Formats: sequence, C-alpha cells, structure tokens
Amino acid sequence: MPTLDPLATFRSHLARALRILGLDPQQIQPEENRIKYAFHCQMLAHHPDRNPGNPRAHDFAALLAEAHNIALGQAETPYLILQDDVVEAFLQEPVEPLIDAPTYEEWLMERFLDLDGKSIWTY
Repeated sequence: MPTLDPLATFRSHLARALRILGLDPQQIQPEENRIKYAFHCQMLAHHPDRNPGNPRAHDFAALLAEAHNIALGQAETPYLILQDDVVEAFLQEPVEPLIDAPTYEEWLMERFLDLDGKSIWTY
C-alpha cells in the first residue's frame, strides 16, 4: 500500500503544473514573475477567444489557470492537472502518472490494520 507522503504528492503536482506552464520542473522553484510570464505567454497561445475552432480551448485555459495557481501556491485542491487525458491533450505527449496520496481507507488500513498479527494496531 502507498504511504501517505503529502510532500511527495505536492511536488508531483507542482512538477506537472510547471511543465504545463512550459517551465522546467527540475530547476529550483522559479520566481513568481517568471511563473506569471509563462502563464501569460501560454494563455495568449491557448485562449478560447484566439482559438474559436478548438473545442478543448476552454479546458486548456482552465488547466493553465489551475497550473498557475498551483505553481504560485494559491490552489489547495487540484482537479484538472490530475486528469491525464486533458494534460496529455494539452502537452501533446504522454505524461507520467502522478504520485497520489492514498485514500482515507487505504491510509487507515496501512496505519491501523495488521493482518499478519491479527490486530487492528500496527504498533
């Protein structure tokens, strides 16, 4: 079962958000002005008003806005960057699966259920 590591989950979401914005996720956290500039450049290219024939332009604009908020630390619960099909359509290449936090039930079983020792406590 996966272990609960919120920091790894956050880093995974942040790396995907930076990649959507066209920034290198391997470099140290870019400064705010660079994130904003990348967001505006990408939004100019993918805005629905500039791409009226693209049926996914609204999804791409929303994805960019969410990636911008995640990169700046303003979004708490990502939604669109978790959807691989939307991100793959935007980037036009396959994406790696995100490191995701376990569900509450998985966390409970990992933390409190010891099947080998026939106990509900693991410690």
